[in-house]
Amino acid sequence: MRRHSCRSCGAPRLTKRQVEVLAWLSGGVTHIEIARKLFITVHTVAHHITTMEERFGVENRAALVAAAFVAGILDAQWWPPSPTGNLCTRIPTTKCDEKA
Repeated sequence: MRRHSCRSCGAPRLTKRQVEVLAWLSGGVTHIEIARKLFITVHTVAHHITTMEERFGVENRAALVAAAFVAGILDAQWWPPSPTGNLCTRIPTTKCDEKA
């Protein structure tokens, strides 16, 4: 069973696949395009997004993407954004070094 929180800090955590979906979403890619790129169904994409919104405590995709940047999960240095490898959603100023 997957852990839903980081071992070292207790913050909500995302799977590698959820981070992939999040990176494509943050680049403005549609659910259909994400599904095609990742070889999953549109329903699965929507499920990943809903799960991430619940874990972050946000109500929409824009807030989800913003929270991912704040948490350091997405790197805004490059466009389109890319995953940083950090699966822990704790804001980077706190101690958490759990990586993918």
